[in-house]
Amino acid sequence: MSKNQTNVTTSSCLVNPFCDPILGLLGAVAAFGAVLNILLIIIFILDKRLQRPIYIGIPLLALPDMLFLLAKLSTIAFSDFFRQKETSSQDFVLIQTVNCIMVSSYFSSASHVVLLSVQQYIYIAYPLKSGVWFKNTKVIVTSAITWSVCVVFGITYVYIVVINKVNNRMLASKFNIVLTFIITILPVLILVVLHFLKKRVLMSSMVTRPQRSVRKMARVVSFVIAGYLITTTPVNIKDIIEVTFGYLKETWFVIFYEVSTILLYLNYSVNPFIYFFSTPQFRRALCCWRNKRSLYGSNNTSMATSQTSQISSFQERL
Repeated sequence: MSKNQTNVTTSSCLVNPFCDPILGLLGAVAAFGAVLNILLIIIFILDKRLQRPIYIGIPLLALPDMLFLLAKLSTIAFSDFFRQKETSSQDFVLIQTVNCIMVSSYFSSASHVVLLSVQQYIYIAYPLKSGVWFKNTKVIVTSAITWSVCVVFGITYVYIVVINKVNNRMLASKFNIVLTFIITILPVLILVVLHFLKKRVLMSSMVTRPQRSVRKMARVVSFVIAGYLITTTPVNIKDIIEVTFGYLKETWFVIFYEVSTILLYLNYSVNPFIYFFSTPQFRRALCCWRNKRSLYGSNNTSMATSQTSQISSFQERL
């Protein structure tokens, strides 16, 4: 590790956005968010009632969120390993693989938020046809295609901007600027347009109101979109400033960098809270899962107590 790299973890948080306290906080948020997303996916797999097209977009979004947080957590937990300049070929492949997972998950998460919004708009605008259009298999295939595109973009980004940057800095800079503007502005524009289209349909439509489950899920998706916009807008502004003017060493930018990074991590961690507290189906599934565990534990305790009393009675008779 070079001298500059050593200073990276020891300097003040007013100078370095990745000081030890910030890294510790980011690691805690990443670990907690990854566990919540894993729990969400497990609950969806175990509860057959949730395996419907209207809900299947939720675990499909939780998957890239989980992978992003796990990749980030590995870079924080093994920061010295990921910051070393001279690496063996095996270490280099491992580091770039983690980078590809991280970038691909970042793209995939934003794409799945858009897909979730598109799905809910179709449910509201075309309530009769949506039941025919949306099947679990179709939603999963759409997610797989989205993942394929995001992985291609992720690998391309890592190769051009990270690996091949030394050989062609101009290409790396231009590609980074174009992709940053696309990934920061395009999803926001699509979400805003879909939101106003959905409101327009709800206000002007003379047909029967959407089903209760569709209305509730639309409200949940609105919370998800609002959370996405609130938590990602600062980091999008930071990225645009950075690709336009370069990294600024002013204190205000360092603090803004830290706040935007923390909010970005929260973006990938907060969705399970929205689902658990805003969706009755997920609350019931979580409560049933906990009750089953409690019942199993109490049954084991009762059996153990009964066996102990039987042994004691038998010993007394002896």
